[in-house]
Amino acid sequence: MTQNRDTTVCIVGGGPSGLLLGLLLAKQGTHVTVLESQPNFERKFRGEVLQPRFIQVMEQLGLDQLLYEHEHIKLYKGEIWSEDKLISSIDYVEDTPEVPFSLRMKQSVLLQALYDEAVKYDHFHMIFNARVKSLITEEDRISGVVALTQNEEVRIKAHLTVGADGRFSTIRKRGGFTYKYKNHDFDMLWFTLPIQEDQQKDIFFRVTNDRSFIVVPSSSDELQIGFTVRKGEWELIKQRGIDALSEELIRIFPDLQEPLREITDFQSFVTLKADVFFVDQWYKRGCVLIGDAAHCSSPVGAIGISLAAETAALLAELIQESIQAKDLDFRKVESLTDLRAKEVMMVHRMQGMIAKAVIKAPRWTKKWVIRSAPQLSKTKLFHLAKRKFLLGKTIDRLGN
Repeated sequence: MTQNRDTTVCIVGGGPSGLLLGLLLAKQGTHVTVLESQPNFERKFRGEVLQPRFIQVMEQLGLDQLLYEHEHIKLYKGEIWSEDKLISSIDYVEDTPEVPFSLRMKQSVLLQALYDEAVKYDHFHMIFNARVKSLITEEDRISGVVALTQNEEVRIKAHLTVGADGRFSTIRKRGGFTYKYKNHDFDMLWFTLPIQEDQQKDIFFRVTNDRSFIVVPSSSDELQIGFTVRKGEWELIKQRGIDALSEELIRIFPDLQEPLREITDFQSFVTLKADVFFVDQWYKRGCVLIGDAAHCSSPVGAIGISLAAETAALLAELIQESIQAKDLDFRKVESLTDLRAKEVMMVHRMQGMIAKAVIKAPRWTKKWVIRSAPQLSKTKLFHLAKRKFLLGKTIDRLGN
């Protein structure tokens, strides 16, 4: 049995960019249907540090209270260490006084907050457990999707279909979108550790000859730790055994020796493939991509969710302008790629430079970077680059 639905905008993907866009459209009175393949909002190790540029976007949208009303940790500083020396730091109060902190917020909490706000509007509808099977095409345009739910097939006709379904986007594949560039230089391994309450309150980075580490408070008594591995190296690590990995981690974090010794298998670790790509053109007639479906960033700097939110906010403006102009072909949306390309590609270049210097570089290059970092970090150029990376563009300038 097939259920038929009609909507103005169909968003495929109920992640941060998809739900934010759905909320903004519903607020402006646009009928929107969001399809989410999962049964709920539970996510592991996905976009859980919200940098100042994300908070700034939410402030400008009048949605920042959604963040503060839900479980979160404010992070005011970040320290970057070599094995035994402080080489640089992030002081949000000094570096980004407009938004003097980042937030550690579980993605499940963020998504639930956006959803709870969106369902207040009659124009918003969401279907869980809905996996897109195919696109509906009519002549030379995409006119919706066919999705499979637990109980039936759903055929959704839409004036505009939005692919917000992440780095493995079905809409991107089915729609025949192509890449301008695509790179995969390293992977990230994530795990959590119990700690004494408030033992760690800020972001902590450590760069060694072999790896780069990030430590973020997950809650008052838990840490989230990530570390880099080269492509294919994870299988070699597993062959050496969990004891060898535990000993390596203990050498890096001797203060965490006790909880680290409690890790007895590799089930505790989650792998994140550090893809970086940019889709050549995000719009085809009747369809547009946003977020990781269009421009996937590496984990460096925890900036991907911010870029996705900026793109979603700009797309909401373009959709509203099109509707006001009674243009249900949404021709204004075609400009989205050009309007966002410079900003997104700038972030990708900066991430690539950091990765080359401290993740992929040979040991002698890393040693030079570590020795030079304290002086480089004091320069005005470094300060400006840090602000540009962490703050980005305000919404009223996204299209400029």
